[in-house]
Order: sequence, then C-alpha cells, then structure tokens
Amino acid sequence: MSQQSFSRARHRVGAVLSAVALTAALAIGTPLAASAEDLGLPSTGTVERVPAAPVIGGIAIGKSTASIEVRAGAASDSEDGGPVDTFEAAITRDSTGETTTQQRGTPGSFDFTDLAPGLYRVVVTAYGPGGDAAVTGYGFVIPDTVSAPLIDAVDAGWSGVTLSVRNVNDAIPAQPGPTERASISYRLILDDGVDVYETASSAIDGTIGYANGLKPDTTYTATLTVSYFSPSAGWFGTSEPAITTFTTRTGTDPVPTAPRAPLPENLTEELRGGIGVPPSAVAGGTVTVNVGELAAPGEPVNGWLFSTPTPLGTEVVDAAGNVTFALPADIPAGAHRLAVTDSEDNLLGWNDIQVAAAASGTSPAGPAGEEKPSTTLAETGAEVPVALAGAALLLLLAGGVIRAGRGRARRV
Repeated sequence: MSQQSFSRARHRVGAVLSAVALTAALAIGTPLAASAEDLGLPSTGTVERVPAAPVIGGIAIGKSTASIEVRAGAASDSEDGGPVDTFEAAITRDSTGETTTQQRGTPGSFDFTDLAPGLYRVVVTAYGPGGDAAVTGYGFVIPDTVSAPLIDAVDAGWSGVTLSVRNVNDAIPAQPGPTERASISYRLILDDGVDVYETASSAIDGTIGYANGLKPDTTYTATLTVSYFSPSAGWFGTSEPAITTFTTRTGTDPVPTAPRAPLPENLTEELRGGIGVPPSAVAGGTVTVNVGELAAPGEPVNGWLFSTPTPLGTEVVDAAGNVTFALPADIPAGAHRLAVTDSEDNLLGWNDIQVAAAASGTSPAGPAGEEKPSTTLAETGAEVPVALAGAALLLLLAGGVIRAGRGRARRV
C-alpha cells in the first residue's frame, strides 16, 4: 500500500474507532465530555487532504546540467488538493542508481549541475500535512563525449560544395516525458581566410553542403563537427573537428541548358504509374502530380504531355512530394500521357490523363474573336497534315450540301 493510501485508511479507521469508543462510554457511564485523546484514540477533527500530484512543466538539458520546471498540481477529487509544505525533485542516474535530491517550499525550477553523462530518471513529490503525492515516468539524457565525423568525399563547384559524410555517434535514446530532447547535428564552417560561411543539418549518413555563395577559384578550409543541440542550451557536447581543404572551380557556373523531352519510346509499361497523376484535368488549368521519393523537396522537375512532347515547364517539388504544372489552354481534349523528368533529363515516370476542353473564352481565338480550329488529334496530340485537314474540310462541306439537298427534297 502506498503512503498516500495508508494515510487515508488511517483516518477512516480512526473515525470508526472513535464512534465505537463513544458508544462504549455511554454504556458504562463515562462522561460525554471525555475527548478522543482521553480515550487514547486519534482525533476525529478535520482530516487533512493529501496534496495534489505536482506537474513537471519541462526539462531543459545542457552539457552537464538539467533544469526541471515544477508546478503545483490541481485537485482531481475531494480527497486530494491539500496544502503543500515541501516540493522535492529527485534524479537517479540509471547506470549507477545514484540519486540526487533537492527540496524547496514553493514550485519553480530545480537546477542540477555537474551531472555525469547518462540517462536520468526523475521523481517529483509534493509533501503536506495530509500525506504526499508524486509524479514519475520522466527522464532526460546528458550526452557523452562525441566522436569526430568522417568526410568520405568533397565535390566542389563554382559557387558551392557538397561533402559526403558519416556520423559515428549513436543517437540520443528516446526519453520519457516532456523533455526538451537534444538532437545531434552536423555543423560545417567554411573559411577562405577572409569570409566565413556556416551551415548545419541533421546528423544522418549522407551529405552536407553550402549550395551557393562561395567564390570561384578559391581555397577553403572546411571544419566539420558533430554536436548536440537543444533550444535552451544551444550547441554543446561538440566533437573533435574533421578538417579538409578544397578549391572551388575556376570561372562561373555554366548557363543551364533547356530541358530535353524524353523519347516517346521510353514511356514504357514498366515506368507507367511511377508518378501519381489525377485521372483528368482541364485545358488552361493546372494539374498536381506526386513524384513520391523520386525527387527530393525543393528539387526542380520538368513536366511533359504526349504524344507530341508539349513542355509544361519546370516546377519545384514541395515537402509532400507534389509538383503543380499549368496546362496550356490550347491542348486538345482527349487522352494524353503526362511524364516527369528530373533536372538531368532522367525520366521519373509517366501516367495517363484525360484532358477536357478549356472553358468558353479560354481557347485561342482567330480574327474577330473566332475560335481557331484544332489541328491536332485529341487522343495522340499528333499534328494533322495540312492536306489532310483540307480534304477533311471538303468532305465536311460535301456532307453539308448533301444534307441540305436532302432537306430540300423532303420539302418538295
């Protein structure tokens, strides 16, 4: 039985014993003025309620410190919410079982310093005349020494650089409770002796770089560290640095070439469905395509409509893997194929899409506002030869004459 439950049971038993003693006193003629103390029994006066369980508002960690924010709890029923004389915060290092305790008369920040690395469990208790109440299940981690990362390769351009790196440190284990969890991050500093550039990224195996802004034909010293970071403590637990030098390319970035459309024969069945395309769209509107993990957020990709490749422009992938293209208003209605390529003209995938005609007033107009007749096949997007279009027009006119003649014949 917990101390809190024992305290409540003790008061209930005392009340019952007092009632029994009073009945016995009446039976043997004991004066009614006799008190519970005279009878050697607990007082039957007001029973003190146990305190409400305290609240841990947060735990901020530093290189060897932890600050635990403690707040007074609120009563949850008629048996708690009693006065508090003392608040206590106790932390126990998981690996050794060593416990450090602090007490104070009011809630607030309990600050622990000179903590050795490791996982710590937290117990906060409120003590009062009616008993005590504690909150458990919280903890925090003080990081250990951080080893230097590894730089596997350096790819320097005209105005940027990319480093292939590996982190050799374990991530901080999951921490129970509302702890301000520190994260491990790469920190890259580039120095050419005049200017200093700095960037950071999450510490996973992969790359870190400075995309734009470096000077061409300039030698830089790159200093890469892995550090723990938390909003309250900033950078701490920084590793030994990994240092290398590189020289950016001479000249300027080349002018980018225009995207090249994929060959129609490359739109194979194996690549169908590699991207998410809505079943239909309207000419002159937009279409949103999902490329999933085929392109990273922020990466530019190119859209194409087939069979005759019609460029839909270059757009940037958003955080959800979506990219939106504008459809020209003069796209013929019918079945088409929509393909997406990356910035290096690699085909990411394609899928079918049904395009409806543009709304009235959005189609390209000829003289005096007349709509231009379409000269493409709806199903394929292929151009119709001029001679074939003329022949079709003659057949259409001939059909009109025949129908008109038949109409007149019926009237006769």
